[in-house]
Amino acid sequence: MPSFDEMFDWLWRNFSGLDWPKSGRVENLTLDVPLTREQAVRGGTTRIMVPARAVCPVCRGCGGVGFYECARCAGEGAISGEVPVSLSFPAGLRRDQAVVIPLDRFGIRNLQLTVIFRLTNDWHS
Repeated sequence: MPSFDEMFDWLWRNFSGLDWPKSGRVENLTLDVPLTREQAVRGGTTRIMVPARAVCPVCRGCGGVGFYECARCAGEGAISGEVPVSLSFPAGLRRDQAVVIPLDRFGIRNLQLTVIFRLTNDWHS
């Protein structure tokens, strides 16, 4: 499974501009969230950081202000970052459970994130 750094590197390389991803096909990234026996029985929430991309509020996507490169977005016309998202998992999980998060609401149109709440090995002992 790729690390978050690898996922973000892939994500940003995959964009040629703010509005049009290089690939028209929706790709999937998977993130495992391990759960202990206690967590699976009790249920709860977890917070993950989801990549996001938005039009630069300073230059409004132009990449510059007048004759100068926009300092906020370094001339890209977009700012990139992470948005915290809380995901809940039900009490009494007895097997792995997947949640699919489309990322288009975060400005990413060709990627969806699958979060798998995975029961750790101590659950089956």
